[in-house]
Amino acid sequence: MSRLERFLGKPEVVEIDGEKFEINSLCGEDFDLVVKMSDKTKAAEAMKEMTKKTLKKAVPDMTDEEFDKLPMSFLNKVLEALMRVNSLDSEKP
Repeated sequence: MSRLERFLGKPEVVEIDGEKFEINSLCGEDFDLVVKMSDKTKAAEAMKEMTKKTLKKAVPDMTDEEFDKLPMSFLNKVLEALMRVNSLDSEKP
């Protein structure tokens, strides 16, 4: 690893209804999603993609169908943790 290793994000373990999920930070490959968030017409799509990608890392066997059926209360908790881990302002899409 290079000297940039110390800048790699640290995951946060979030407990939701007794289940623990490791929420990892976004990285360079996700830059386009962060840029999309600044476009109000694409912000919702970007947040959905980020949340889905984050959950897929935490639960590799999650299916698209499962994701689509998850309640918003659960997805909101994941998204809040994702915003914290990445130091993103959740008030500004």
